[in-house]
Amino acid sequence: MKLDSETYNKLVRAMECVGDGPRSYSGRGMYGKKCVGIVTDDPSDCVLAIVRELMDDCGDIDELRDLVGYLDNSSQDSMGRSAIVYWPRIEWQELDDGDNDCDHDGVLADQCANCNDEIDPKDIGTDADRIF
Repeated sequence: MKLDSETYNKLVRAMECVGDGPRSYSGRGMYGKKCVGIVTDDPSDCVLAIVRELMDDCGDIDELRDLVGYLDNSSQDSMGRSAIVYWPRIEWQELDDGDNDCDHDGVLADQCANCNDEIDPKDIGTDADRIF
């Protein structure tokens, strides 16, 4: 299942503190579909560590309950000395880091509506207005 970017980002950011952090993985029976997985030495503690991170970040118990619900039904595969814990229901996505790929490379970031959410694009004017 493809999660909305806010939910996905919260889950993946919580996973960054566990094991080797989140990565894409295609487990048994997934036929090449990619999901979120974590390589870890301690699979039994992996989900608990993620829940602890989510507890620190969540605003209320309902949000925590919803996020923890996505962690149900994890699977794991052996990787020799370690294992990968993965969630076939959570489709792998690139993190939304808030970078809108503006072409000004931050030079005019304080005047860019994509980089500064307090600016209304109608109030910016043209490039010529900003330069002179």
